[in-house]
Amino acid sequence: WLYDDATKEGTVSDIMSFPTNYVIAKCVKIKKDGLPTIEDIRPTLELAVRTQKKAEILKARFEKGLKNAKTMEELAKNVESLPLLIPSQTFSNDNIPGVGYDLKVLGALFGTPLNKFSPIIVGENAVYVVWVTNINKPQEPANYNDLQKAGTDMLKQSVDAGVMDALRKKAEIKDLRYKYF
Repeated sequence: WLYDDATKEGTVSDIMSFPTNYVIAKCVKIKKDGLPTIEDIRPTLELAVRTQKKAEILKARFEKGLKNAKTMEELAKNVESLPLLIPSQTFSNDNIPGVGYDLKVLGALFGTPLNKFSPIIVGENAVYVVWVTNINKPQEPANYNDLQKAGTDMLKQSVDAGVMDALRKKAEIKDLRYKYF
C-alpha cells in the first residue's frame, strides 16, 4: 500500500490483516530519491553534534583527571566514574563486555602496555581510558589443519558473497518486490 503510486501524503490505508494483528497506516511523508533535505536529516545532525560536544566535555575531564592519577581507581575517582573490569578479551571477539562493539577501544586495549594509561579514546558511545592489568598468552591450537580448513571455508563464503554484491551493483538492480508481496 505505502509504495503504490496512488498513495499520497496524508492518505490512510484500509484495514490490513496480518497473522497476529490488524493495521491501519497513514502516509506521513514521501521522500524522493537523491540527496535528503536539511530538514530530513536535522535530527541525525543534532544528535551527532550533541554527542560530539559531550565527548569534548568528558575528554577535558579525563585530561584533568589523568594529571594526578597513578592507577585506574584514582582516575575513576578523579573523573567521578567507576572502573570497568574486563575479565579477558581476545582478537577474535570484537564485542567488549560492558562496552559493546567499539573498534577504537578494542585497538587501544591491545595497543596499551601493561600498567599504563592509554590515550583518551572518544568511542562510539562514550569516552574511555584503558588500563591493562594482565596480558594472557594465547593457547596454541590443538590441530592446525582444522583451523586452516575453517579459515579457508570462511574465505570461500566471503568471496562468493562479494562476487554477488559486485554483480548486483554493476547491474544496478532496483528491488521492486514490495509491489508484489
